[in-house]
Amino acid sequence: MRHVKDIQKIVDHGDSSEAHVALDELLDLGPNNIDALKLKARLYRYEGRFEKEVATWNQIISIDREDPDAIGYFLQKQIEDREFFYFTDAHSSGDGRRFLAYPRDMLSMVTFGLMGCMLFLISNKLTVVYAGLADPSILLGFLFLFVLLPWVFIIISYFKSLRYVGLSSKGLEIVTRVRTVKLLWQDVEKVFLVHGAPGENFGLSLVFLLKDRERPSVEIDINPATSVLRALPYFVKEVKKFFGEPTFIGNEDPVMDEALSGKKCITY
Repeated sequence: MRHVKDIQKIVDHGDSSEAHVALDELLDLGPNNIDALKLKARLYRYEGRFEKEVATWNQIISIDREDPDAIGYFLQKQIEDREFFYFTDAHSSGDGRRFLAYPRDMLSMVTFGLMGCMLFLISNKLTVVYAGLADPSILLGFLFLFVLLPWVFIIISYFKSLRYVGLSSKGLEIVTRVRTVKLLWQDVEKVFLVHGAPGENFGLSLVFLLKDRERPSVEIDINPATSVLRALPYFVKEVKKFFGEPTFIGNEDPVMDEALSGKKCITY
């Protein structure tokens, strides 16, 4: 029988299926093994199985109400509940939700833009000490490099940014600043919830595979660390509500490679 540390090594090597089997065997012998339950909850998180993750943490908190990891999880869950309130609203159809995008990339560009402006002001101050910097061509170069160029990237980021993703009984609606992509559920063959190897920078996304093989598939990033959407467990829940349970699969699974073989995939 493998212990939690041994199973953690299996997780680190990216074999979540084997880890689940080993954890189930361990929990059959000791259902109240908190360390094993915590590892199982984290595996569910990696795989995007948010409902099972909640159920596992509920089991942990029922065993030990003062467990710091469980308390931390439920505090994070409260933040997600608030995100659902602030970053979603009712769909215009009246039977779904719009998940508003958080402008992560644009805010990063704005930060670089502000830093560039500060560097330009500092470079002007340095002309008092270094007379060579007062040359107009050098100052224009600094202006372009530190001020104008960052703002070009800010504008590009703005127009490329996602506004919202809408889900309703009819289908999926992805709206950016310049275009709208609509997918009807009747045109969707399968929805994959694709996870990468467990780890700090694991990947997690929903892939919508269309029946028309000539049309590109659509991939939406739902990794909490990188996604522009908020209230992600609720987003997956809405997909499940209107389309059904997604197929949980690893990004290196042969089934995934076969499904997307030769097909273009648009990522948001």
